[in-house]
Amino acid sequence: MKYRNISWREIEACVAKVARAVRAARFQPDCVVAVLQGGLVPARLLADFFGAINIYPLRAKAYARLREGGSATPRQEGVRQLARVQIEPFRYSLNHKNVLLVDDVHDSGQTLQEIVRRLKRRKPRTLKTATLYYKRGRGGPPDFYARAAAANIWLVFPWEKNEMLKKTHEPAVRRT
Repeated sequence: MKYRNISWREIEACVAKVARAVRAARFQPDCVVAVLQGGLVPARLLADFFGAINIYPLRAKAYARLREGGSATPRQEGVRQLARVQIEPFRYSLNHKNVLLVDDVHDSGQTLQEIVRRLKRRKPRTLKTATLYYKRGRGGPPDFYARAAAANIWLVFPWEKNEMLKKTHEPAVRRT
């Protein structure tokens, strides 16, 4: 697996690009739903672009189907098909609101699809999706994204570097 470290400067540029695309589409969100954990920082930065709008956290985990036996693990590298997406209860009203659902990366697309399906039950006026990165060839794209990324590259965001170092012990994942 190849790794690509994303800088804070690149994050800010991606957020600005997504915000411009949202504005160009004449979509004004009333609130932002942040997919935890990766979507929290981009959601906060995007909410800042649109004024003092509420940010609602939503915890979701995608469990990959293993190739041969064993139990499923979150976001196992190299596996495209997900066995299931676990979404914790969401306690916020979206009734008649324009909602922007935000995550850091659109990887398989299955997590966002399942979240959209569940959030639509809450009767938002409009529900749009936004990610900083979209891995082409892995489901339809989100409504808004800043950059495309190769499917075989693991993007390492600044807010997860220490976690990735502990999990992978990969020298390509640097601390700073």
